[in-house]
Amino acid sequence: MPSTLAATSITPLDLAKTKDPSNNTVLNILVFLQSLDDDGEPNNGIRIPETANAAATTSIDFTLSPAVFRANATFLKLVANSGSVTKTPVTQAFALGNFISTLAASGITVPDPRPSANIAAVAATKVGNSIVLDGSTSTDPKSATLRYNWTLIAPTGSHATLSKANEAKPSFSIDVSGDYVVSLVVDNGALTNSSKLTVKGIDNVFGSSNLYLYGKGTSNYLQTVYIGCLTCDASQPDSICSADPASAYGITSSASSIWDVNSVYGYPDGPFSPWDYPANPATTPLVYYEQLAFNANADAVAFFSVDKDVRNLFEKITGGATTTDARTVAFLEALFATPNARPTDIQAMLCASTGSMGAIGSAVQKAAKKVH
Repeated sequence: MPSTLAATSITPLDLAKTKDPSNNTVLNILVFLQSLDDDGEPNNGIRIPETANAAATTSIDFTLSPAVFRANATFLKLVANSGSVTKTPVTQAFALGNFISTLAASGITVPDPRPSANIAAVAATKVGNSIVLDGSTSTDPKSATLRYNWTLIAPTGSHATLSKANEAKPSFSIDVSGDYVVSLVVDNGALTNSSKLTVKGIDNVFGSSNLYLYGKGTSNYLQTVYIGCLTCDASQPDSICSADPASAYGITSSASSIWDVNSVYGYPDGPFSPWDYPANPATTPLVYYEQLAFNANADAVAFFSVDKDVRNLFEKITGGATTTDARTVAFLEALFATPNARPTDIQAMLCASTGSMGAIGSAVQKAAKKVH
């Protein structure tokens, strides 16, 4: 450890003979001390176990670059055998944040060299809407270029995924109600900082914009297969109108897409296809139809009847009037497994070829976003 003159209080800044908290020696001392803290809670004071003294048999160079210092074999062995609850070194960002907070509590202000991670607030959002996150107000004190890394924890039943997770403004779709916890880590090449935001998804008239395939399967047990999001914006990977080559639901060449007429879900005569019509519809129970349905929680007991869904869609798209629009009728007929329309016809109505919502898709999307 570097030496310094005795004083009432001594900080790593004094040991490194600098006022810059991003100095390599300062960062390494902070990581060293906090990694050896016995209870791993540096905010309540750092106490280094006696075991660590016995384990320290080789000198360590505190002038190394922080990345090299944290990976130093001697240091790693010392932390692992120190007797601390911490078995691997803490990060520079963690150690520096604790240091700056401790100094501030003592009335000492030092410049924070870490970038700031800022996420713009997002209001509670109805199911079926896309969210564009904004981390562009994140800054670096030395104007260094920032790298972004976003992660998303979605509520149970959601298939939401982040689009452009390494850019300042990623997006995702609210597909079920619940809390969507978004995390942003910004990196200036040397130090990182992070922030979290919870976006609340709230129910709309359909309860969910996820689309499920309901099949009789074996032994007359109802089963569901997720086949994409009907009302999600086409820019989202889960949208059934997505043109992303990696989309499992929007492109005709995907085995998981209802638009692929050669797949188990798109083949018109397939037992798990929404285009398959029961041989005896008059005598086949509705609950056993192979069909698509809006469902609040993907549970068979919450299954909506065909008539109810068609009526809801008609009312929402037309504002309560009876529709005779041929495209709407064809879409709804195909959606609920009548034999009059082919998958390719419905995809053309629902989705534009450029990977955006088509006329009917936009109408359904708009209807799903309306307030009760």
